[in-house]
Amino acid sequence: PASGEVSYDRTFPQVAFAAQELDSALKETGRDNLSITLRIEPSAKSPESFTIQRVSSDEIHVDGSDANGAMYGGIEVAEHLKLGLPIRSVSRSPFVKKRGIKSTLPLDVRAPSYCDKGTAAQLNIENSICDYDGFWVPYLDTLARYLYNVLSLWTTHPYTHLEKLQGYEYATL
Repeated sequence: PASGEVSYDRTFPQVAFAAQELDSALKETGRDNLSITLRIEPSAKSPESFTIQRVSSDEIHVDGSDANGAMYGGIEVAEHLKLGLPIRSVSRSPFVKKRGIKSTLPLDVRAPSYCDKGTAAQLNIENSICDYDGFWVPYLDTLARYLYNVLSLWTTHPYTHLEKLQGYEYATL
């Protein structure tokens, strides 16, 4: 790649995300002399691992064992650039294989435990979980930046939506 450029395989969305992070970091730091290559070197032994190689003062190669590994390596290089840290040749593999967040989603106002009258809920109506571009894209991008690879979504039990009991018609939805 030319100086100030990120070279990568555009068929992998994870690698494209890392390339965006790197492009942003290069612009933010004015490092237009640096060229970065993101590659995938498949390895089933160590998923999500990566190697950063400082080839020269103006060239860096990031090799991921899979698309996620290449993404995580690219994100690390972008962080180092933004923080002004030196970029050294390193190899990393995740110690914890599943790193995740559990989110409880209040999907239905009729659910017994749901309340949207609080200040936090009212201030976040515009950032509803139903807003893909306004909520989910930034949320998932942030999870990727912090190297999470699992998202578990929960909601209240659907029992009140499913069961209709004679004599208790008003207890169900």
